[in-house]
Amino acid sequence: MPYVSNGSVLEKRSPWRLSLITDFFWSIVNGIAFFFQTLLSMDASEDYVKKSRAGNRRGGGGGG
Repeated sequence: MPYVSNGSVLEKRSPWRLSLITDFFWSIVNGIAFFFQTLLSMDASEDYVKKSRAGNRRGGGGGG
């Protein structure tokens, strides 16, 4: 994948670049942040509650 470095277009990056460490670090941080964002999202929990309430509506009388 081509990218721009110092104003020139290069074909590919070096596999042993120093920014590889920071790229890896930020990908881990973003993954953890995404996990907790979806875990603690109020919209997602509200949708779950609405779906579970709608699924518990059963008709009928008492048991045996």
